[in-house]
Amino acid sequence: MSYTSPLSSPDSYISRISSLSSEAIAIDKGVDRATRDATEFETKYISDFGLVTDLKTSTHLFSSRWVNVLQQTRDAASSISGWYQRFDQVFLDMINDIASDGDAKDVADEFRAWINEPYPSTTYNLNDVPGLKKSFNDIERLVTAESQNVIQILEGNKWKAAVGKLNQDLPAIKNGIQRMRGALNQYATKLE
Repeated sequence: MSYTSPLSSPDSYISRISSLSSEAIAIDKGVDRATRDATEFETKYISDFGLVTDLKTSTHLFSSRWVNVLQQTRDAASSISGWYQRFDQVFLDMINDIASDGDAKDVADEFRAWINEPYPSTTYNLNDVPGLKKSFNDIERLVTAESQNVIQILEGNKWKAAVGKLNQDLPAIKNGIQRMRGALNQYATKLE
């Protein structure tokens, strides 16, 4: 059975990240608007309805929490992008250097060590945004799947021929990685 890398056509993942980026921006604008409105509401009605200060306080507390969560998600997206870059420029480039059985074993060992490292998103508290957390984990798992495929090829009996096929597939995979990084970077930096 032939393996087709999901990294060579990551459109559904890119679309999901783009959609989540738009949603985060919409929430951010809504929270900002609600905070301004609560402040105006308090100013207008405080003399007769002192309770309105609770609205302002609650809104400001939520706004602070939201800003923290949003920053965590942006930092996570940036970290995943950097992790993808490392996978592309370090690990996938090692495939070009395989010339012997020993090289194949060494590269397989490097990929094995790579997939045993924790995902970059685990560094961030994304529990308040389960949809985004799942999407980031799905994107990270693509690298694990690709790495496992490389390991399987390098540990096979016909690794020389398989590496040749893998080298043919690498441009499409690397292009997909660049596109994925673009979406992650846009999520990390896009403000409107």
